Amino acid sequence: SDQTLAVSAQVASTAGTNNEGIVTFTILQGGTPVGASVSADVVANAANASYDLLSGTSGGTYTVQAVYTDPVDFATSTGRNLLTVAPASTTVAPLGGSTTFNEIAGEGISLSANVSSPAGTVNQGGVTFEVLNSSAQVALTTIVSVANGVASGNALLQAGTLVGSYVIQATYNGTPSFAVSLPS
Repeated sequence: SDQTLAVSAQVASTAGTNNEGIVTFTILQGGTPVGASVSADVVANAANASYDLLSGTSGGTYTVQAVYTDPVDFATSTGRNLLTVAPASTTVAPLGGSTTFNEIAGEGISLSANVSSPAGTVNQGGVTFEVLNSSAQVALTTIVSVANGVASGNALLQAGTLVGSYVIQATYNGTPSFAVSLPS
C-alpha cells in the first residue's frame, strides 16, 4: 500500500527569520519523479509536508529534492538528501512432495513453495530448492521463478539415491522490492 513520508526542509537566511515562500518536495529515482510533488509554506525558517510514496515503489536509494521559491524577497535554492527504501519482508514455505522412486533410473520430483509478503503478492525473484538428507545435498540445486506468490518446478533424484525421507529446503532469493527469506 502507499506509505506517507514526513518531509521537511530548513530555509535559512542571513536577513533573519523567513516566513515566506514555498518549498516543493519531489522524490526522484535517477532524475525521474516517483509520485506527485508536494509543496509547503515556509514558517519560521521551515517547511513540512507529507509525501505519498506509491505502492509498488521498489526498494533502493532515492533522492529527496527540496526547491525553495519566493517571488518577492529571497532567491530560489535547491537542497537534496537521500531516502533509502528497504525491501519488504517475505516468508517462504515449501510444500511437501512425494514420489515413487526408481533406484535404478532415478525420478523427477515436483517442487513447490509459497512466497508471501505483507507488501502484497510476490511476482518477482526466484526460489532456490535443495533436497537434503541431513545436511548432504541429494539433488541438484533448482532455481524457480515466482509468479503470483508461488514457485513451482521439478528436480531429478539421481539413480542410486537411497529410499527414504528427505528435506526440501526453499530459500527466496530476494529482489530490490522483496527481501531474502531464509531457508525453511
